[in-house]
Amino acid sequence: MIPLATIRLRLQSSNLQGIQRVQGAAQLSVAIERQQFDADAYVTLQEVKAKANTLINRVSQQLTARIGVVQIVREAGSPTGASQGDALELRRDALIAALLGWSPDVPNGYSPMVYAGGKLLDFDGVNLVWADEFETDFLLRSV
Repeated sequence: MIPLATIRLRLQSSNLQGIQRVQGAAQLSVAIERQQFDADAYVTLQEVKAKANTLINRVSQQLTARIGVVQIVREAGSPTGASQGDALELRRDALIAALLGWSPDVPNGYSPMVYAGGKLLDFDGVNLVWADEFETDFLLRSV
């Protein structure tokens, strides 16, 4: 339903500074637990919200998907996170430019992505883990 593979491909093909390897959510949970990151970014489905059905005996619902893009910035020797923060800002600017206003070219008529916020997930003195979130609307129908 949600084209996470299409979003990962968009990020990989956009030649974003510092983001060459993009993986999915299953790899992210293991990576955070072990503090061993095999990718520069991870694309995750955060949540899907549904509005009320507008039809009788059929389904037509407007859904909003919230997509998270978790970035990992690694740099040993900067225990305060200053250099990781500088690198993250450049990467975030490129990431937002790649996804803002873009819509997946798949069925269900996805709306252009909008920015929904960002937050620090973890910092261990080497790895800075940051999540930016985007939303897109689409229709769920049964005829």
